Formats: sequence, C-alpha cells, structure tokens
Amino acid sequence: MMHGQRAAILLVAGVWIAARIGPAAAQRAEERAAPSRSVLRSETADAATQALLLDGVRAFRAERYEEALQIFHQVESQHLLSDIGFYQGMALHKLGRHAEALSAFRAAHRQGLSEPIADYYQAVSCFRLGMMARALREFSALQPHERARATAPPLGPKLMLGVQQFLRSMEQAGFSASDAQGAAPRAQPAAVALFTARLPMALAGAEAALLRSPQEALEWLDEAAELLVLTRAGAPDRGRFRDLLLRVLAAVGAAGRSRLDAQTPGGATQAALEANRLWCRVAGAADCAL
Repeated sequence: MMHGQRAAILLVAGVWIAARIGPAAAQRAEERAAPSRSVLRSETADAATQALLLDGVRAFRAERYEEALQIFHQVESQHLLSDIGFYQGMALHKLGRHAEALSAFRAAHRQGLSEPIADYYQAVSCFRLGMMARALREFSALQPHERARATAPPLGPKLMLGVQQFLRSMEQAGFSASDAQGAAPRAQPAAVALFTARLPMALAGAEAALLRSPQEALEWLDEAAELLVLTRAGAPDRGRFRDLLLRVLAAVGAAGRSRLDAQTPGGATQAALEANRLWCRVAGAADCAL
C-alpha cells in the first residue's frame, strides 16, 4: 500500500466510443467504461478490505452490477473508505438508479476527491434523469480548459469525445447557456422557455424524493438551483425552493446519517452547508442563511 496517498476511484481502461454523433454513441462510452485492475486504495484499509474491494471491482468488470454494489456496501460497513461513494455511484449508475448514484458521488466529493471517470458518470446520470441544467454544467466542467482551471485530472480522449457528443445533443435540443468567466450563467434567449418549463419538474422531483431520501431530494434541488439561476426566476419559485431546502434539512436531522453518507463524518452538517450554499447561489449573495 502506498502511504500518504488519498483514496481515489478506479481508473478506466479499454474505453471505446463509436464515431456516430449523439447520445446513443456517447452511451457506448459509459457502457464500456469499467474500472481497471489497478486500484489506489485507502491508506488505512486493511488487506481483507482491499481484497473485498477487488472482488467488487471484478464483479463490476464482469457486468454483475448488483453483486458489485452489494460488495461495495459491505466494504463500506467494514471500513471508512473516503472514496467508497465513487465505487457505489458507478454501480448504481449501471443499475439505472441515477438519483442514488448522484448522492453517492456527492458523498465522495465531500471528502475533497475528484476522479475523471466518476465525474463523467455523474454528468451522464444527470442527463438520464432529465436534469438538463446540471448535465450542461457537469459536461461543460469536463472540458479540458475547465479541468485545467480547477486543477483537476483530465478526461481521456475517448470519454472526451463522449462529452462533446452529449453537449452537442443538448445544444441541438435547445439547451444552451452563457459561459462568461466569473459571471453567473444565464440561459441563452432561445433556451429560457425550455429551462423555465423544467423548473416545476425539478421542484416536484425534490418533493417526491423527500418521501424516499432527503439526500436524493438535495440532488433535485441542486438542479432546481441551477434552473433558478439560469432563468432568473421570480420570488414565488425561490420561496418554494427555500421551503423545500428547509424540509430537506429537517428530514436529514431527523434521520441522521444515511447509509450512503455513512463514510462522511458530520454528514448532516455537510448537508446543511450544501443546502445553504444552494440558497446563497439562488439568492445571489455570499453572505446569506436559510
């Protein structure tokens, strides 16, 4: 084991994308993307935990995603691996459980971790859920100049082609936003109606998710926040958004740390900070509180 290195998500090997343009071609990238046998493990994991983690990797590569997910959950129950959310998120994504996948990825990001393939899966999960504002944001953030600005590892050329295909597909569907550096994004005039129409869907998605998981509701509220910023929505929508954030926080406080959040000390506090950041983003102020 290499001491002093933080845990990271599995690297990707043998990813190929067909030349066809559009989400169907890009989907092949996500279907073929798989963890390699080379794994950077948590420096505090014991040999038994590492062996179990590798069993999950093998199951993932064999496309036995339910088995892989169960193994990753078992790893989580035995050890506090800071990157376990990446593993779980990738398996959940493959199983089509995209909202849960986003929550798992968020748990890993809370540890300050970033990994290109996981970031790609996260963007695709947003797209699959119809979170078009987040998908646009996440795919745009994967472009080389944005990764360099954030000092994040670059995406490989084949998955980068997938990113471009998804972005092109969204642009052709009418979803576009300004990207002026240092300024809040704004929907292009032709896209305002499209983004505006999706705002009630995002808010309704958050309300429905509250019945299952406050963490999933937070994912929908992240989409709603992006839509509110893009469209400069009015006070009634912002008021409903704020009310839902408060309900999420109440649910998180009542339930305690969720299983997907178990590896994050102070998970409820982290959720509160994230909810407040979302509200500050929508309110357009750095100094704000729910």
